[in-house]
Amino acid sequence: MACDHAKSSAQLHVLDALAGCGAAVALPEGTGSEEATRRFFEAVLRKEWVQAYEVLHHDSKREYPPHRFAALAEQYRSNLGFEPVEVRIRSCQEHGSEATAHVVLVSRGDSPSRSYKDGVLLRRSDSGWGVVLQRTFGRVAPKS
Repeated sequence: MACDHAKSSAQLHVLDALAGCGAAVALPEGTGSEEATRRFFEAVLRKEWVQAYEVLHHDSKREYPPHRFAALAEQYRSNLGFEPVEVRIRSCQEHGSEATAHVVLVSRGDSPSRSYKDGVLLRRSDSGWGVVLQRTFGRVAPKS
């Protein structure tokens, strides 16, 4: 019993010493899905369709040529019913080669300010993370 107590005490001292030594361990940063989400939505807010299109996953690019995407993105913005000026990413969770991001698009100057919550699926490929457009993108007006 005394041996077990001494052993446990020694293990605690080793753990204490390890915890107090060296630099703090940095938390792992995201692999790029949040950054891709931000680039996509900020480009949409600025009406920079080419830059937003560049962030699409290759499956969405195959389904939507640039001119079709631009028309849908313009309609998406119009359907908001307000002029968004800020993107807030509420969460972005990666699960292997897929990620789900939840964003809020916010207006400024309105009293009260207006916002719209949206979600987006991303997939990772050899070229990085890309936004996968939902079939309803630009086609369905957001619910108030």
